[in-house]
Amino acid sequence: MKFLIFIVLLSCVVNCYSQTQPLSPVKTITAGEYFQKSRQQKALAWVLLGTGVIVLGVGADIAISESIVSDVFGNGSSSSNGAILILGGLGVMAGSIPLFNAAARNKEKAMSLNINKQSFYVPSGSKFYQKAYPAVSLKISL
Repeated sequence: MKFLIFIVLLSCVVNCYSQTQPLSPVKTITAGEYFQKSRQQKALAWVLLGTGVIVLGVGADIAISESIVSDVFGNGSSSSNGAILILGGLGVMAGSIPLFNAAARNKEKAMSLNINKQSFYVPSGSKFYQKAYPAVSLKISL
């Protein structure tokens, strides 16, 4: 019985201690990070598109050469290597489309977040002084 009471009290102390620790700060993404992410995604999308075009071209070349060889020599056998490369190239090219879309979305997010300095006038006696303060502006396009 004493052991059970000890465990219950210990769990209360542990819970109270764990609740007093500060929460980890939430990392906010800045406009510069959105721009960098957009550039990286767009570069990767172009690499995928170029790779897909090259693989598609190589696959078409192999398929055409296999077709010519089989027609000339009369081999009834046909290899599917060219078709596999063509489908692979088309798949890689299709994989670049979501990256282009994500890059455009991140660029829009970066353009909508701005941190600038706003100015306001502070009265002091008979004069007004202009002071600046940092402000975050969010542009919402409808």
